Amino acid sequence: EELAATFADPKDTAIRLDAWGWRETAYRTYVEGPETVQVSYYRFDSEHGAILALPYFVETRSAALGLREVPSWSDPHPYTLTRSVTGVIASGSEYTTYQQIGSLLIRVTLSAPVNVNYSSAEAGLAYGVDHIVGAINRTLGI
Repeated sequence: EELAATFADPKDTAIRLDAWGWRETAYRTYVEGPETVQVSYYRFDSEHGAILALPYFVETRSAALGLREVPSWSDPHPYTLTRSVTGVIASGSEYTTYQQIGSLLIRVTLSAPVNVNYSSAEAGLAYGVDHIVGAINRTLGI
């Protein structure tokens, strides 16, 4: 219920999470000056559950924050699915990548006081997220 409460429609989300076999969430937030990095891991009973959850997580975050989907910078891997969103938020701009690896769904978000309406700012945020996702993949042996 704690995870479902972070979505716009907690009741619907709770039903979906149960159907997908969601088991647990772990997250960490890192702050350095005005930049923030959030890393969240969502574990499901199966790879199938994580695959089904991916579009819902992407679409609900996009709708809630007014983000737009963009091509992911992260290198595609045959055993993963990756989707990314970006846009202007209250504190500046955000770039988020979701990556499904087996029964895990991982979210990496980088926010900074820049305007992603400028391509160089979006590229900088995307570059940062890509390096974090790469480090996670190396840690997981992907």
